[in-house]
Amino acid sequence: MRQVEGRYKVKNAGMKELHAEVKKALDSLAGVRRVVLVNTSVERSWQDTTNSRIAAAAVGRPNVVVADWHAVSAGHPEYFVSDGVHLTKDGGAAY
Repeated sequence: MRQVEGRYKVKNAGMKELHAEVKKALDSLAGVRRVVLVNTSVERSWQDTTNSRIAAAAVGRPNVVVADWHAVSAGHPEYFVSDGVHLTKDGGAAY
């Protein structure tokens, strides 16, 4: 987590391994006006579990919202390079 211009940013937190740490970080950010968690869109066995954990982490935290990258990227294979994980320029712009 790093602070940028008075805002905190958590990027690619690795929700599968860091679930408890993310909850702890969100608890520490309770006084921050807005925290945005971005779910994932990747054809991997852990995708749905990760997205469920992200959604659950936001529950009961009025300052936390989930940006639904899974929904936004659905039907847009042009957003991803051939590995289906990393983003193309268009995918980066949409993200």
